[in-house]
Amino acid sequence: MIILIKVVIFDIGGVTIKYPMLSVYKDVGREFKISAKKVKQKYLEIDPLIVINKISAKEFWLRLAKKLRIEDVGLLETVWIESLKENTPFNKNVVKLINGLKEKGYKVATLSNTTKPHEKVHRKAGCYKFFSKVFLSD
Repeated sequence: MIILIKVVIFDIGGVTIKYPMLSVYKDVGREFKISAKKVKQKYLEIDPLIVINKISAKEFWLRLAKKLRIEDVGLLETVWIESLKENTPFNKNVVKLINGLKEKGYKVATLSNTTKPHEKVHRKAGCYKFFSKVFLSD
């Protein structure tokens, strides 16, 4: 039996890009004088809800701000998104692999669970530019 591989699928966070969240937790914590550990903990309590579209992006920010006791929801969102933009480095080895596969005629796609806020940042950062097809959970 001959198996022909036509498409190779990659994830984004932690694969195509290095995981930026540790820096995000630190940046948000520093801005609002909260421990990065607490930011991470409260974020992880809400993240599953937005990933499966149980809450909107607006509701996500409102809930996160409430859990972190931050009054300025807009500032929280701005600091978070700016930190994501600054801390979204491409994994050079994976990008090299993707380009090599494309040169050999394979199609490459991404299948990624993400949230609307992260998806917007990823688009602006060019995270999807390597792929012929992009499938996102948002």
